[in-house]
Amino acid sequence: MIDSSRHRSRQPSSELLVFASQFPPMGGGGVIRIYNFVRNLADLGWGVTVITPDPTEMIARNRMARDVYLAEELDRRGVRVLRTPPPADPRALPRVPVPSSGPLRTPMRIVRRLVAEASALRDVDAIDPLHGWRELAVASALQLRAQGYAPAAILSTSPPHSVQYTAMLAAQAFGVPLIADFRDQWVGNPHPMIAGDSSVRAWANRRQEEAVIRQAAMVLTTTEESANEFANRYSSDLLERICVIPNGFDGAAWEGIDDQSDPDHLIVSYVGTLYPPRDVRALAEGLQTALGREPSLRGVLRLRIVGQCEDAYARALRDVLGDSFEATGPVSQLDSLHEMANATWLLAILHGGEGASSAVPGKLLEYLAAKRPVLGLVSPGAAANFIERMHLGMVVDPTDSDTIAHALLEMFADWKSGSPRFAAQLPGRDLVASYDRRVQAAELERVLRRVG
Repeated sequence: MIDSSRHRSRQPSSELLVFASQFPPMGGGGVIRIYNFVRNLADLGWGVTVITPDPTEMIARNRMARDVYLAEELDRRGVRVLRTPPPADPRALPRVPVPSSGPLRTPMRIVRRLVAEASALRDVDAIDPLHGWRELAVASALQLRAQGYAPAAILSTSPPHSVQYTAMLAAQAFGVPLIADFRDQWVGNPHPMIAGDSSVRAWANRRQEEAVIRQAAMVLTTTEESANEFANRYSSDLLERICVIPNGFDGAAWEGIDDQSDPDHLIVSYVGTLYPPRDVRALAEGLQTALGREPSLRGVLRLRIVGQCEDAYARALRDVLGDSFEATGPVSQLDSLHEMANATWLLAILHGGEGASSAVPGKLLEYLAAKRPVLGLVSPGAAANFIERMHLGMVVDPTDSDTIAHALLEMFADWKSGSPRFAAQLPGRDLVASYDRRVQAAELERVLRRVG
């Protein structure tokens, strides 16, 4: 276990132990919520210790961004980060042949079927790279306890959701409250690889989620829809132990970023990772249709994917747009904010199979801070409702190329008008400020004081 922090310069008022699988210097959307919680709690006087796997191998294997600036910000605040060795790559573990389906007539066939299903759990690295990390993380926590470390509470964040069960075991060992932060649904997630794509996985996930929910002193969700899904799955009484702290934007980071938009080009930027089940086929077809109906659009339109993009998706979009399309690859958080400030419109893509019914991605809140209209290729649900309620722009069926083409042409006409109505409808400063992550960290501190 490696302690990557410097000596703390002041005595904190309370200690918080955090379990996070994705943490700086790893970059990307899964890092930003917990990074801001930790950074802002440290500013409020909390001493924070984070247990997380060494990210080096995961960053290289998954071509993720490395964001040293975030790590330096935490180090400057005296945040202690304990990095365990990474878990073994599940894809490297031996496989067990799957028996043919049919009647299970003997105990041995039953055992072989169960072992085979359990072996299939090893193929979940893209969804839960923390498979097998539990022993390393709990051992680190027990080592802290042996050294006399006594946190007031434990905060865990997921996905990957195995982190929640790991933190629950540590909370039992320390005898302190657990605050479980769910950025997305677990059992209720429509993605089969998360909820459980085999009977064994689904059963194990349900048992683990229920154990975490029952023990947690407080459950954090990002939307009311997600809170209600948990309550419906277990008990309406659970709502008394759920606190909705929505995703937000890094107000401190935005303070140094100015409007850098290009008046001569219609720049549409998608900021984040673009991967399945998100699909760009309808977008590519919609772009082709729009360019056919309005040829002058080709000279001014620029589409940028700022982040990691599936090669097949990049090829499909480049086939339509040629040099007017660019995929940057992974970037730092600050670079992503500058890219938003450079854009004319911002693009969001969220299909129904990704939890659109209950999730509002963090990127939408950064889009809110960017003060740019949003084209949301978003299935019905919480994210679509957020775009419409906040008057951020347009919501379009992500699978309907004709309506996408119509929206692109409407966007073009709005930009050409010289007095864009979509930008004029964006929410005011006070409403935007309520989503500043510093405000949300203060709410989390109230939760910590309440359960501690």
